[in-house]
Amino acid sequence: MYLTCRGSDGALWSARATVQQGRVGAAGNWTRLGVAAGAVGVVNGAPLFAAAGTDGVVRTRRLTTGWVTTPLHCTRAPALAAGCGSVYLACRGSSGALVWSRNAGAGFAPAVSAGGTIVGVPAVAVDRAGGATAYVQATSGTVVRKRLDPATGWTTLSGVTVRGVGAAQVRG
Repeated sequence: MYLTCRGSDGALWSARATVQQGRVGAAGNWTRLGVAAGAVGVVNGAPLFAAAGTDGVVRTRRLTTGWVTTPLHCTRAPALAAGCGSVYLACRGSSGALVWSRNAGAGFAPAVSAGGTIVGVPAVAVDRAGGATAYVQATSGTVVRKRLDPATGWTTLSGVTVRGVGAAQVRG
């Protein structure tokens, strides 16, 4: 299991922890990734990190590589989800709309606007068929979702949030 957090210095830090009998053990050596407000996912058995720089450009990296530029420009931290051979990044673009990009193995495609106006950081999950769905907080505070690939319209879910959304993938 990889743990990632924002340190007291404002930077993104990561460490590996063991899981035995369903319990998380102590984290190993922490690695400073040098940016704030990022996302992490596991791709091909290793963590992939994504973060927006002070210029708004989203970059990705592994623990053993430097940062690589993607086509996304964000006003907040990106969300990252991986599964079925693809990696999805999504974030709030400069217009306030949800923007996203997919890497199916040959690099991230040009950014696509999903429209709408979102608040904060979105969440993304990949389903077993390989499609991605974004979950966001709308300006009204309601939680809405939109299938990104293949694209559908926005669907309002019940409830209101004041601190954003989160999503997780369960494989089994």
